[in-house]
Amino acid sequence: MAELYEALEKVPTYYDRRTCTSLEDWKEAVRTSRAVYVGNLNYFTTEEELYELASHAGSVDRIIMGLNRLTRAPCGFAFVTFRSPKEAAAAVHILSGALCDGRVIRVDPDSGRDLDGDRKYGRAVHTPDRLFSSLSPPLPSFPFSLSSSFLQAQQGANGEMNGGTSMTQAEGVKEVN
Repeated sequence: MAELYEALEKVPTYYDRRTCTSLEDWKEAVRTSRAVYVGNLNYFTTEEELYELASHAGSVDRIIMGLNRLTRAPCGFAFVTFRSPKEAAAAVHILSGALCDGRVIRVDPDSGRDLDGDRKYGRAVHTPDRLFSSLSPPLPSFPFSLSSSFLQAQQGANGEMNGGTSMTQAEGVKEVN
């Protein structure tokens, strides 16, 4: 069983390739950093709620909520900066797996670099034509369609509808002119 724990510690951790040149550079930055990444947040979690939770690990210096680049709406992650690297390390151990706003959150060490820049907008790149392409499958078409022969049969010679009764009247809804 001890081998299992040892193997888990040897798995390489995530590092931001835009702010660090190598995994070693990332580890050095994290060792001296006061920032942590908080993931899997509810989109409706406020800075105040996150501040209250993070305060259990140490003195919170500031919170930077992750935002959607186009809408500026929260998108489920944040960076929390503590007053010391020890408090940031404690936050990783204390808060990772905690429940926040009904969700189990993930807390990882972070380099703290470029938090005010593009990192607060996440890693996704959105173009207007691909904004919602991966969110859901295309909407189904109507299960029926009005054929052109049906429409022609309903139209008279002058282009007006025949029959004297509209569909709304036939269904019991009074038509108001």
